[in-house]
Order: sequence, then C-alpha cells, then structure tokens
Amino acid sequence: MSKRLIDVGYLRVGMVLQDVNGNKGTITELGWLGEMPLVHINDSPNPVMWNWNTLSPDVMVLEGME
Repeated sequence: MSKRLIDVGYLRVGMVLQDVNGNKGTITELGWLGEMPLVHINDSPNPVMWNWNTLSPDVMVLEGME
C-alpha cells in the first residue's frame, strides 16, 4: 500500500519513492550537512539535499514503511 511521503513524514534507508512522473528510486543512504538531510538514491554518489518545505505532495512511498 503506497502513501504520500509528506503524510509519512520521515525518511528511512530502504524506502522506495515514486515521483509524479513514475520515476522510482530507493533511499540507499542518509546523511547530514549541518541541519540539511542528504539523501542518496539508488547508490548515487551525489546526494540530494532534502527540503520538506519544497517536497511535492505527489511523491509516494511504495515500500519501506514500518
């Protein structure tokens, strides 16, 4: 059962996310740069700086919620 990530409210290694265009990615690492969460998707060496305030409400969590 999928849920909107904004409703889930947290990130976890192993979560499978899907954007509005149907692109899927798995969170493979979480880190921090000061106060900003860094999220690695599909083992990418280039993390995404995560900002909950600009998160699209259409991003879904497909797997990895407990």
